[in-house]
Amino acid sequence: MFGFVKIAENELKVKEWRMYKAYYCKLCRQIANYSLFSRLMLSYDMVFLAMLLGTQLHEEKEQCKHRVIRLCRKRCGDLRIDYTAAVSVILQYQKLKNDVIDGDTRKKYAMYAIDSGYRKAAKRYPNVDCSINDSMKQLLLLERSRCANYALLQDCFAEILSSVVKSAPIDDELLEIKAKLIYHVAAWVYLFDMLIDMDVDMKSGSFNAILLNGGKSVQNDVYAILSSHIHEAELLSNLLPFSDEASIIQNVISFGLPLQMLDNNAFANEVS
Repeated sequence: MFGFVKIAENELKVKEWRMYKAYYCKLCRQIANYSLFSRLMLSYDMVFLAMLLGTQLHEEKEQCKHRVIRLCRKRCGDLRIDYTAAVSVILQYQKLKNDVIDGDTRKKYAMYAIDSGYRKAAKRYPNVDCSINDSMKQLLLLERSRCANYALLQDCFAEILSSVVKSAPIDDELLEIKAKLIYHVAAWVYLFDMLIDMDVDMKSGSFNAILLNGGKSVQNDVYAILSSHIHEAELLSNLLPFSDEASIIQNVISFGLPLQMLDNNAFANEVS
C-alpha cells in the first residue's frame, strides 16, 4: 500500500536476491488473474506479505507456460500467492475508495479500472474483504475526527494486515507469530508515512497525527516508537524456521526499514 517495506539489496546473498525477484514476478503475474491494471500498483509491502506466508514452502519445480523449455521455481499455483494477490487487489480498491470519499476524486478512475478485479477477489475471499472494509472505514473515521492518539491509529491500521495473516487459508502453525510480526511492520509503516509527510500535510492542511501532537518537537518520541516496532519485529522474525525466505524477511526488518528512514532523511536528527 505504501511501498516502504523494502529489502536492503546489498545485504542479500545472490540466491536470496533471485528468490525475492521470483516472488515479485510471481505475485505480479498472479495479480493479473484478477486485474491487469492492479499490477501497476503492486507494492513491496505485498511481496513481504507473500514471503511471510511462504516461509514454510518446499522447493518446487514446475513447467511454466511463460518458460516452455526451462523449469520455473515461481510456484504459480500456490494458494499463498493467490491469496496475497487477492488481498493486494482488495487493499488497493479499499484505499482508493477511501481516498475518493476523502475528496481525492482523481482516484475514482483507478478505482473503476480495478473494479472487476476487486469483485473477483472479494468473491473468492469474502470474509477478508469484509474485514478490510470495516477496518478501513474505522481508520477513516478516526482520521476525519482528527484523532491524535498514535496508539489508536497505528493499531487500527496494523490490525488490517494482522487479520489478513490470521485469515490466510493455509495450514501453518506459525500464523499467530507471523500475524504479530506483520502487525509491528504495518504499525511502523503507518507512523513512518505520517513522519515523512509532515511538511506536505502542514502546507495542505491534511490530517497528520504527528502535527497535532506538536510536529517536529515530538519527532524523537516517534523515532522511539518506530525503533520499538523494528525491535519487536526482529524478535518475532527470529522465531521463524530457517529458510531463504526467513533470511529475506529479517533483511527487510533489520536493514530495509532503517534504511528507509535514512534515505528519506527522516532519521537524521536521531543519528546525528
